[in-house]
Amino acid sequence: MAVISSPQIGVRPFRIEPGVNLQQLRSAMGKWQFNPSSATPADGWGSVADDAFAIGLAPKYSFSVGGPLLLKAKGAQPRRLRVRYYWMHPRPRARLAPGVDPTDWRNRHRLEAADVLLYENVDGSISGLVTARETGDFQTVTRAVGTLLSTLSKSFTMTVDNVPEAIDDDLFLWLVYRLQGREQLSTELRLGGIGELSSKDRHLRPTRFSETVTMQRVELAALIALGEVKFGPAKLDLDVTNPDLGADVYVHPDGGFQPLRSSTYDGLRLNGAAQAARLIDDLWTTVLPRLRAAHSSDTTWHHTGRQTLREEARDQIRALV
Repeated sequence: MAVISSPQIGVRPFRIEPGVNLQQLRSAMGKWQFNPSSATPADGWGSVADDAFAIGLAPKYSFSVGGPLLLKAKGAQPRRLRVRYYWMHPRPRARLAPGVDPTDWRNRHRLEAADVLLYENVDGSISGLVTARETGDFQTVTRAVGTLLSTLSKSFTMTVDNVPEAIDDDLFLWLVYRLQGREQLSTELRLGGIGELSSKDRHLRPTRFSETVTMQRVELAALIALGEVKFGPAKLDLDVTNPDLGADVYVHPDGGFQPLRSSTYDGLRLNGAAQAARLIDDLWTTVLPRLRAAHSSDTTWHHTGRQTLREEARDQIRALV
């Protein structure tokens, strides 16, 4: 399980429709605080700054648990709430391990946690990111958010699939098109390269292109020429202006992403949780919206670009074979 201080982290999005605000959520989460010193710890909320040493272990350790962090709007960043959710994961086979007391409740569970990052939108809705991309863990966290919401509102709507920030598979194909000498996506966003690209053909057979993705790879050119393939996720190298950022990021069709530690800010040295938090904020609120907007506004692509890309793929196949 990854939290914001983990070496690798990926996030998956959800959305809460207008009716509840961040201050209400912060207050409710503060009342449902996780207690690791309890005889039988259950679940609850804490701080993204809590020591993470006990996560993934049997719940036998006590540690200090903080509260949700509410951040004021600043620059391009809206008001944000950061919080950690803790829960117990059953380990039924642990009782079979040698030297383990099978009657001890703690020996049959492990402590899990994920961070939740919430962003206030201009329409009053709240966008959320969970640092758990695996479906089971993501559902565990979003169910806990839903339980919390039910204490604040008799009617609320939370979307966990097909959020507005989801990425159409056409955008991934468009990125391959822009890689052919059309790398400047907008005035503030340039495609430096595609380091990895996954695809599925019409029979749902998966393929993954790793290292540097180019049309010089005949398998990729063939898939595009046939025109019956869906792409995504992809590892992108993006050069960003304002903020000045070289972003290395895996982008997923569900709108989630994985910021990589190789990302760098010009004139700013960050590491650990500080780097992860800054990257997630900038990617979610600035970079990925620009990417989606650039795809949406590329009229050449939407009118003739797909056919142009197929023709370029066919020309590349002829040249290679």
